[in-house]
Amino acid sequence: MLNSTLEVARGLAALWVFSYHIAEPIRVSSPTLGAIAAVGHLGVPVFFVISGYCIMASAEKTRARGEPATHFLYWRFLRIFPPFWCSLLVVILLPFLLEAISSLKTGIYTPPTPRWMSAGPADWGEILTLTRAFFFPGEPGADVYSAVNSVYWTLAIEFQFYAVLFAALLSRRHFDRILAWVSVCGIATALIPGAYYLGVFLPYWPMFLLGIALNRILVHKLDPGAVFRVRSSFPVFLLGGLIGAAFVSLILTGQVAALSASSPHLCDFLVALACVALFWLVTGLNPSIANRIHRTVPFVRYPMRGLLLLGTISYSLYLVHGKLYQLPFMFARAVVPADSLLLPLLTMLGTILLTCAFYLLCEQPFLRVRRPLLAWPR
Repeated sequence: MLNSTLEVARGLAALWVFSYHIAEPIRVSSPTLGAIAAVGHLGVPVFFVISGYCIMASAEKTRARGEPATHFLYWRFLRIFPPFWCSLLVVILLPFLLEAISSLKTGIYTPPTPRWMSAGPADWGEILTLTRAFFFPGEPGADVYSAVNSVYWTLAIEFQFYAVLFAALLSRRHFDRILAWVSVCGIATALIPGAYYLGVFLPYWPMFLLGIALNRILVHKLDPGAVFRVRSSFPVFLLGGLIGAAFVSLILTGQVAALSASSPHLCDFLVALACVALFWLVTGLNPSIANRIHRTVPFVRYPMRGLLLLGTISYSLYLVHGKLYQLPFMFARAVVPADSLLLPLLTMLGTILLTCAFYLLCEQPFLRVRRPLLAWPR
């Protein structure tokens, strides 16, 4: 049940980040939804937590099977880089496509001059390898990758997380010790505000660590039923509902936005902590009850299928939404008033449909690879 929850949460986090990038039309049509979209950047800590849980599970599977650490890194490389490179092509070609469509109406084609056109070979080498932040440190997404696609900075951090697990797997006997030392260094670094702008993973590690901790807790069977010594799902459901309701209330009253503005990194960590608490509580729910509701209640079953699909394509959506949304937005704006909620909704729906095509062409083929193309040494 937790796996399905994580998949749904991954999709919702991607949608939340998406809403952040189109927050203005959402705010114009619905101030309530606009308040939620305004803090959509907090979907990133949710991704870090889910990644920590899933990558730790993958690393433990690698250890249990006795596979070489290079296999782990190979799968992680396929997960991140090929779709990322494909998304670069989309981002590069999109301005020219938008101008071509616009010229059908105006009769004049004016070649666009996006910011990335001034980048040289060295710049592109750094972007393609996700190492640019090391050479040009600054606020994440603001100056480093924003000329191309601002969300790319998180991929650089994410792959560094994978590299740490890879290094720990290489030293099998010291796996836990390496993670412990990295965790101590990460927590210490997170207390230094300037460290977040150096392009290194350490200050973001505590959020990833929360996902690792969730994995370890569940491996040792410390679920809510065992901790609280209750068999009923009701107290767990009630506590989870209270946490979720409190979080939404804090968003709608502007307190989350205020904390994010004054202490952004603390806010990120608290959101990650709340997510871990909710994910842990989900493991205490009775799966048979949830499955029965899912099978018999249509207004639960069909939205859940949509959310699971959204979770499946969440990485692709995260990669391309920040630029791709301009295409459906162009068409929606031509038929829908600017203050209508239909404008952001149609924009989101159109972007999701286009993302499904991107997923099928550029992400799914790499997920189907069953074995490394090279015989890596043990």
